[in-house]
Amino acid sequence: MNSTVIAVIVIYQPDVFVLERLLNALVGQVDSAVIVDNGSSIETRLSPERYLPLKVTAIRMNENMGIAFAQNRGIEFAREMQAGFVLLMDQDSIPELGIPDM
Repeated sequence: MNSTVIAVIVIYQPDVFVLERLLNALVGQVDSAVIVDNGSSIETRLSPERYLPLKVTAIRMNENMGIAFAQNRGIEFAREMQAGFVLLMDQDSIPELGIPDM
């Protein structure tokens, strides 16, 4: 089975500082990430080029279609990239760094 993990992060008018903390926490734990911008205003839209070193792709939607629609769009992208696993996140979630010892 393919063990590639792609994080799908749905955002809407995000706090960019919190989103950067989320991306920095995820970068070592997933193979890549896709940010689905659920219709944010132009002022808060992200430039995907800024996050290329963190293996991040951005999908922009023209209007807010709801979280389930945005998650499904991210999952479609992950399938296209042949991900074995998808981690669903929102803009306010910040995972712990690394994997805890068992």
